[in-house]
Amino acid sequence: MQLQVVPPIQGSIASSTIAVNTTDAMLIELWLADKTPNTKHGYAIDIAQFRDFTVHKPLSAITYNDLVDYATYLNASYSHTSFNRKLASIKSLFNFGKLTGYLTLNVPAAYKLKRPTNTLAQRILPKETIYKIIAFTEHPRDYVILRVLYKTGIRANELCTLQWADCSARDIGGQVTVHGKGNKTRTITIKSDDLWQELMALAHTSQYVFTAEQTNGRPGQGYLSYNRVYTICKEAGERVGLRNITPHFFRHAHASHALDNHIPAHVVQHSMGHTSLETTTRYAHARPDVCSSDGIDI
Repeated sequence: MQLQVVPPIQGSIASSTIAVNTTDAMLIELWLADKTPNTKHGYAIDIAQFRDFTVHKPLSAITYNDLVDYATYLNASYSHTSFNRKLASIKSLFNFGKLTGYLTLNVPAAYKLKRPTNTLAQRILPKETIYKIIAFTEHPRDYVILRVLYKTGIRANELCTLQWADCSARDIGGQVTVHGKGNKTRTITIKSDDLWQELMALAHTSQYVFTAEQTNGRPGQGYLSYNRVYTICKEAGERVGLRNITPHFFRHAHASHALDNHIPAHVVQHSMGHTSLETTTRYAHARPDVCSSDGIDI
C-alpha cells in the first residue's frame, strides 16, 4: 500500500498519512510491518483476541468502557505480565492509528497499565542449578542452545534468527552479531573455545544456525521457533526437578552472574542489549543474599 498525505479527517487535529481507503485490517497490517517475526506473531494474536472480544467493532467505535470490560476479563484470566502485554499491544496499535490520522481519538491512552509485581529475584537461578540443567541435556543441539543462551544472555528470538553469516571466528572462540529489538545490532564475544567449536559443529543446512526439524528428524531450512526453544528449556528444567523454566531464566542468570563476577554494568548492558543501564542494574538489586552491610566491618 502506498502512503500518501490526504486532507485532515473532520474533527481530527492531525492530517492523515495513510490512504483514505484504509481499513482496520490494513491499518493493523501496516502497524505490524516493521516488527520482528516473533513480536509480529504475538501482537497479531493479542489484537485478534481483543477484536473477537469486541465482536469486531470498528476501531474508531471502540469506547473506554469497551477497554475496561476487556481489562476486567484479562485480569480474571491472565497473569500480571500477560495482562500488561496484551493491553500494551492495544495501546500501541491505537497510538499508531492516532499518529497516522486514521483514528481521531486514542481511547486506550487514558488507561493506565498495572505495575507488575517484581519477581525478578525468584527467577535468578544459582550457577550450580544452571550447570546442572545444561549437564542433564543430552541432545547435542539442545545442549548448545542452553549454553549459548546462558553464555551470551541473548533473547530466545535473537537465538532463533541467528545466521551463520552473523558468526565470526576469533583467535580464541568467536563472536556473534545479534539482531535485537528495534532492529538494533550488537556484537557478543564467546571466549569459550569448546562452546564455539560445538556451535560450529552444528549442521550447516540453511542460513540459520538453529534450524527447525523436519518430520524425519533431520534439520530443516527454516529457523527454530520460539515455542520449540521454550519447550527445550522447560523440559531441561523438568529433568532436574524444576518447573516452568523458560529461555529468559538463562538470560536473567547471565546478567546476575556476570555482575557477581564484577563485570562492569555497562559491559553487561551492551551484551544484554538493554537500552537503559537502570534495567541492567536491577539484577544487582534483585539478589536477596547480598546487601550493603556485607562490606561493613564493626
